[in-house]
Amino acid sequence: MFEVHILNVALGDSIILHSQHEGKSYYSLIDCKKVADKTPTVEFLKERNITDICSIILTHFHHDHCSGFPELYEYLKPGARLLPVPMM
Repeated sequence: MFEVHILNVALGDSIILHSQHEGKSYYSLIDCKKVADKTPTVEFLKERNITDICSIILTHFHHDHCSGFPELYEYLKPGARLLPVPMM
């Protein structure tokens, strides 16, 4: 099973990838913007009781793509990966 959730976070997107293998769920995130005093990606995780993120991919280090990252830190699984996309 593979699911893609795309959150509209005002002038940007946050993408949550969910896969399952042998009954275990795995989550990865692409970008995470903070909007005012809320982080929609974190709200999405809380609403669904998602507690472990395997990887976070930040497409680039502009505010509208990575400002919510500090709130995600507690969701990272031990051994999780932060994957910045190299600039060309």
